[in-house]
Amino acid sequence: MRRFLRILVGLALLSLTLVFPRPYTSPQAAPGNLPPLVTVSATARPMLDELLDLNTATASQLEDLPGIGPVRAKAILDYREKNGPFQQFEELAAVKGIGPALMDRLRPLVTVAIQP
Repeated sequence: MRRFLRILVGLALLSLTLVFPRPYTSPQAAPGNLPPLVTVSATARPMLDELLDLNTATASQLEDLPGIGPVRAKAILDYREKNGPFQQFEELAAVKGIGPALMDRLRPLVTVAIQP
């Protein structure tokens, strides 16, 4: 009978924790000991405040984009030099090393200003 009661109490406590879970609180999250919301590092890449124009961007600016390193930045500049300014964002897919996943990551960060 005691074993049955222990199991019953255990199941009741388990069901209560499933129904009313306690929020996780980090031991570091005590009032007055909150971590900073933004960490600034000397080596961190700057955040883009506005859309980057693919037709005027420098290699350094392109490298600030996620997934774009020196090789891809050079490929974008080479493509632009060979084919002229981008007419639309989708043209970026023709650059070697830029696939659909990277296109999805870059779409909200870049623009193509049509050159007259």
